[in-house]
Amino acid sequence: MRLNKGFEGEVGEKVKKIENLNRHVKREKARTKDQERVINAFTQEIHRLVQTKNERIYKEGLLKIFEKFVKPYQEEILARKKKDPETIEEMDRQLRFLEKCKGQMKLNAQRSDFAFKHVKKEEMLDNVELMKELKKMREKKRKYEIELRKLE
Repeated sequence: MRLNKGFEGEVGEKVKKIENLNRHVKREKARTKDQERVINAFTQEIHRLVQTKNERIYKEGLLKIFEKFVKPYQEEILARKKKDPETIEEMDRQLRFLEKCKGQMKLNAQRSDFAFKHVKKEEMLDNVELMKELKKMREKKRKYEIELRKLE
């Protein structure tokens, strides 16, 4: 009898442990599914953004991605970062990479802006020159019309 009660107690403990593990697995599956959804959304945003040619839209898109995908998880990331040295190294590497990309994008944007302004300035000067020439041509036309009326 005693052996049977001890066995029942062990079985009861094992059943409780199995139930706890099943609940834990269920929570982890839900969390994993949620994380996969976030990762897929992040990937789609990146793919969409990479295809844009406009620098301004690209910058705004990166900021939106940061706001949407990084800020909500920032505290969790920092808490994990403190626990795992490999994560710290990876995050630092990613941060250096993003800062390098940011610097390169800023430089490209400045060059692009300068080139755009230069082209627009050249176009404006060309337009001013054309307007002056048009004014001279109109004056000549008026003179020729006056001379033609005199000859008639």
